[in-house]
Amino acid sequence: MAISNFGELKTAVGAWLAKDYGEPREAEFITLGLAYINRELRVRAMELAVDLTVSAQTVALPTRYLAGRRLYLSTSPVAKLDYMSPFIFWKKFVGSLTGQPKAFTIEGENLVFGPDPDGTYTGKFLYYQGIVDFTADSDTHALLTKSPDLFLYAALMSAHIFKGDAALAAPMQILIDKLIARMHREDSRDRHSGDAMQIRTEIGNP
Repeated sequence: MAISNFGELKTAVGAWLAKDYGEPREAEFITLGLAYINRELRVRAMELAVDLTVSAQTVALPTRYLAGRRLYLSTSPVAKLDYMSPFIFWKKFVGSLTGQPKAFTIEGENLVFGPDPDGTYTGKFLYYQGIVDFTADSDTHALLTKSPDLFLYAALMSAHIFKGDAALAAPMQILIDKLIARMHREDSRDRHSGDAMQIRTEIGNP
């Protein structure tokens, strides 16, 4: 059975369970499984590059933000922004200091820049975006097409937890975690394949 979209995934989950839950719950189990995947998985297929308008000290995080990869200002020369913990950030940038931002931190659902921008800058932000919950049967994602087993097993784990069947849920979680670890290794190999990497010393250049 092919599993390339939400409708096919629901059918597969129902077939594997082969049990009556009183009402169709496949979509619910898939949603819970997807939440687990979003918490644990960080691979290139989840990356999204966006432009941020940095004209105020606080800028809202992008949609479905999970974790950041890199952030720099599109200036000449390019200015890489350093991440600081909130405690260190506010020790350095508390007060009315303004200028071109040099660092940032994250508080709540916002990016906070320091010093306070003295104009309008374009931030180039690469981040991991959570996979959106499927709704229509035709909904899909590149990772579902590539790794349908991960989505299926995550949904089945949620189903076993719902039924209170720890004997099935625990080994299913181990299998899922092994799949995620393998995907992380494959993603790392893919990023670093080809010619040997060379370290560049021109700080600030892309």
